[in-house]
Amino acid sequence: MTPLFNLLYERWIPCVMQDGAPAEKGVREVLTEAHGIRDVDSPSPIVTASLYRLLLAVVHRVFAPKTMEEWQALLTKGSFDEKALRQYFEQWEDRFYLIHDKYPFYQSLDKELLEQKILPCASLFQELASGNNPLLFDHTLEQSSGMISFAEAARGLVATQADSLGGGVSKPFNLSHAPGVLGVLNIVVGKTLFHTLCLNTISDEMNTFPDDEESKPCWERGIQKSGKKRPPKGYLDYLTWQSRRIKLCPDETGIAGIRRLQGDALPETMHQDPLMAYQRRKQDEPYRALRFQTDRAAWRDAHVLLAYKGEMSRRTLALEQAMSLEAADEVSCLRVLGLCNDQAKTLFWRDETISIPGLLVSGPSNAVAASAILERLVYLAEAGARALNNALLVLASILVSPGQDKPEGRMPDMKTVTPVKSGISTEGAYWAALQPLFHEAAQSIGDDDGALLEQWSNTVEREARRAFLVATSHLDNSARSLKAASRGESALAGQIRKQLQPR
Repeated sequence: MTPLFNLLYERWIPCVMQDGAPAEKGVREVLTEAHGIRDVDSPSPIVTASLYRLLLAVVHRVFAPKTMEEWQALLTKGSFDEKALRQYFEQWEDRFYLIHDKYPFYQSLDKELLEQKILPCASLFQELASGNNPLLFDHTLEQSSGMISFAEAARGLVATQADSLGGGVSKPFNLSHAPGVLGVLNIVVGKTLFHTLCLNTISDEMNTFPDDEESKPCWERGIQKSGKKRPPKGYLDYLTWQSRRIKLCPDETGIAGIRRLQGDALPETMHQDPLMAYQRRKQDEPYRALRFQTDRAAWRDAHVLLAYKGEMSRRTLALEQAMSLEAADEVSCLRVLGLCNDQAKTLFWRDETISIPGLLVSGPSNAVAASAILERLVYLAEAGARALNNALLVLASILVSPGQDKPEGRMPDMKTVTPVKSGISTEGAYWAALQPLFHEAAQSIGDDDGALLEQWSNTVEREARRAFLVATSHLDNSARSLKAASRGESALAGQIRKQLQPR
């Protein structure tokens, strides 16, 4: 078959231009025009994260800053060297065809794979219901999903290699998690896509990822022959990790289906992704990548994602690098992308941004003090939530058993209290109200931190009281309800006095 759809030149990467207009571009155009592009932005956070990995692999391969000085020189140029990109792409142009007899991009041609049955195109997308991955609100029928365009297939293919969930029978061993499933991707966002890619390109001096002489992107190594359990040969191997052996089934106008088997599998313990933040609960425990959690926005972990490195947490190497060279003027925010899963099932995916206080990337001496204030802001927000939760628990308990606070009374069974508390809980509204206010507060770190903490403590108290008032607003005027509301309000006030001290 004639080679089709070269990813260097065809339009398939969704971008947002500086004026806010959407556009699709090929790899070469994205990088040569990165200084005029605001961001890469797919409706799917999973696709966006995988595209960043691909683009960063190219930038690392072509420009490869060895020292911090070289990294800073790259950042200050303002655009990527078009000649260097052109020379590299001309050398490897035939490895970027989506459809190719010898080198289909991010795919495999081994005999074992080609003997597999054809799966629907929905299998390329975590966002669609497929196999054992039924998703709420997705009405895709696996059996009826039809042909997709080459551009859609390219995006799904890259996302599959970076973010596939483990679980399920395959060959030569069962399906395993891809790199993106191990934690959430942290992208330090700059003024343009050029700045963003540079900020997340880690110099050899900073990068702790072990490399060997075979560290190269997958397209330079040739076609994957079979799946293996192995450690990455280096950072470029890891960024372009082939977690699945895949063969697209094309015709002249698009992709009709895929064949798929397990590809390479990462070691069970991976705690060195330069674009992930890590934490541990005890000093003798290994670090684990920070992951999305149900009903918990990413900003609530800002002290892990942003704060200066400590014994129990580590932010991304990209932030460490920006801090070391005081690149505050180039940094806009932190973009946190990824999915949350329950074993082999996708629960949700998110694309969140977190404001980065300027002091955190303006040198180590400032970062230590700013980190302490940031951690205190998060602590006070969590303290307010605990106070609200306790008040709601008291409210629900008295609604279930009005006499439980009397000497002869008995505490009601929590099995009966919990459903009532769940029905009146307004903790979600509390966190939603605090989110934009937290970003505002974080940007004020360093101005007058004492006044900031006092103001934030008052804000947390106000929102906790407001959330409790909403919880009681739908109760009737019975003696039981009035008593429950009164006891709950007293409990809230007591907890606020105890915990919300600005210090």
